[in-house]
Amino acid sequence: MEQEENLVITAELPGMKKEEVELQIENGVLTIRGEKKQQKEKKSPRMHVFERSYGLFERAFALPQSVDLEKAKAEFENGVLTITVAKLAQEKGRKVQILEK
Repeated sequence: MEQEENLVITAELPGMKKEEVELQIENGVLTIRGEKKQQKEKKSPRMHVFERSYGLFERAFALPQSVDLEKAKAEFENGVLTITVAKLAQEKGRKVQILEK
């Protein structure tokens, strides 16, 4: 999502902890990677089921040149990762006077 002063990227990562997620910015590319580990166990008098599932993921986003990579920050709350990158101050356009010859 683009705001007036920031570029905001959100990723839903249900069931994950912030320690399981890695962020990297290199050459104008933001990379989100992690590994999801999940275990389920069901017991009943007739059966016992124990499932494990693992999965690596990685997503990369090319960032525009108009952002300040040094001012990037990330927050992780309730399974939602929010990355905020400040936009660079844009030089305002100026009028050019047309001269007669």
